[in-house]
Amino acid sequence: MAVITSEPGTPGRSIYRDILHGSAFYSLPLLVQRITGFALLPLYTRLLAPSDYGTMEMLDQAVGLLTLLLGSSFASALSYFYFQSEAPDWKRRIVSTTILGSLLLGIGCAILGIAGSGLLSGLMFGTPDNAGYFRILFAGVAFSFPLEAVLCWLRTINAAPLYAFASILRLAATMGLIVALMLGAGWRIAAVLTGTAVVTTIFGIVLILLCRRRLGPFQFDPALFRKVFRYSAPMAVTGLALFVLHFGDRFILNSYITIDQLGIYSMAYKVGMLIAFLSSTFNSYWTSQIFGIMKRPDGDEVFARVFTYLNVVMLFAVVCVSVFARPTLRMLATPPFLAAAALAPLIAGAYYVRAMGDFFRNILYVQGRPGLDAVFNWIGATFCLGSYFVLIPRWGAWGAATATFLSFLFLLVLIAAWTFRIRPYRLEIARLSKGLLAAAIPLSISYLVRPEWLASQIGLGLVLALLFPALLVVLRFPTPGEWRRVRELPLRLGWTRMAALRRS
Repeated sequence: MAVITSEPGTPGRSIYRDILHGSAFYSLPLLVQRITGFALLPLYTRLLAPSDYGTMEMLDQAVGLLTLLLGSSFASALSYFYFQSEAPDWKRRIVSTTILGSLLLGIGCAILGIAGSGLLSGLMFGTPDNAGYFRILFAGVAFSFPLEAVLCWLRTINAAPLYAFASILRLAATMGLIVALMLGAGWRIAAVLTGTAVVTTIFGIVLILLCRRRLGPFQFDPALFRKVFRYSAPMAVTGLALFVLHFGDRFILNSYITIDQLGIYSMAYKVGMLIAFLSSTFNSYWTSQIFGIMKRPDGDEVFARVFTYLNVVMLFAVVCVSVFARPTLRMLATPPFLAAAALAPLIAGAYYVRAMGDFFRNILYVQGRPGLDAVFNWIGATFCLGSYFVLIPRWGAWGAATATFLSFLFLLVLIAAWTFRIRPYRLEIARLSKGLLAAAIPLSISYLVRPEWLASQIGLGLVLALLFPALLVVLRFPTPGEWRRVRELPLRLGWTRMAALRRS
């Protein structure tokens, strides 16, 4: 594994700006979602008990697993085929076939799910009483598949502003309807499920019609549908393994802890997975554009530098989540949920490791080897299941979080080593080490120093969060070129404002 020490060339710097701008737009919906979620946390935690959170967690995971098996990953293949030809007719056929194919799969999945809701409720909860919740969830599945296909198309053509606008509008409508049903109708779990299903259906229909208006009459190509389905089939197998890695612990925990404790664990995940906001926004751009980026002459160099930037941003997020988890929950949640603060840092660390592994997984898709991704993730899932059965009976929720962390670490090592054999890459090892050291120091202090007063917790959190970038400077993490661009930033902003004033 080679080490990069030089500055990238001019083309590389241009692509970094594109990545930053694209990721910034893709971050807006997730940022609004996180802010709205935490703003509504006082309302949710007063109207929903920990047991309600536990029930919704089990419902979401069961439906997520079944939709994955029945074709929800179909739309993910669009980017791979879209860049195979520049011919407009080809692009129109692949987009329309993917959207119509997703609609067919979504309707089929909804019909099967609604018909089997009673059976699912009995299997998951030991009673048919929750069958109605399953029916609501599956009713929204029919148009969730093609909705994801349209959003994937928007990411593929890098229509980031339109993607962000549609996603934020959908989120606002969903949250508004949920709150209205909670406060107006007095619903609890049903409000969350119904609001999501109704808005998903409406937005699915609207975006399909808008896409058709942009592309013209849809052209369904059965042969192309089969090709896309064959390419995406390993993704479903991969997705099943990822489901085990991400959510399999809920099913095992259900046998060892109470539904209230499961709700607290779900809250810890809600806080710890805040760092997934960053990796998700980055991946929204990167996974659709990497196919073109890696064809550039400086593709390998861009790959290494982007990994360094992603690594340091994710480490900073882990530090922030870890030091602010306790005061945040004290301010926003009711006392029964405060125990989640202790678990959140471990979960955040696990998803930092996961983000690093996901970065290397992209090489498999660039090389047209999605089947290998399925193999590796199933190896990781097997390791994870073994860890669950060993650690959960002993330590409950702590055992589940630890097993998740160890499994993601195992998978990171496995995928990084194997992808290097397929396509040797270079990494900035020295800078990556500095980033890890800069994060380890504030995290260690936050573990050793635990003030009880809320003001002290907030103050310590601010100090430790600022300590991370300060240590990066002390350790000489930035390159000379990066320092130069930082110093030039005020001048560039000034010129930008002057140019805007002249244009106006």
